[in-house]
Amino acid sequence: VAILRAGGICGEPGLFGDTPRTANVEAITPCIVWALRGPRMEELAQRSPALALEILRAAGAVMAVRMRAAMARQAPML
Repeated sequence: VAILRAGGICGEPGLFGDTPRTANVEAITPCIVWALRGPRMEELAQRSPALALEILRAAGAVMAVRMRAAMARQAPML
């Protein structure tokens, strides 16, 4: 469970593969949400490769932080 602030990213694994959702999102205040799905990401990559790369880097960084946090919460494997 997390509270995201303005500019927060959620659903980032979907940018890297056609995978099932890993979470549900519920707004606690009125907000504007932007969705970027696979076909639009591919279109963006064609039109503006540098922007698409920055979006993927940002999404990958968020995903890496969340994966590390999830792994830290689990018991060590022997």
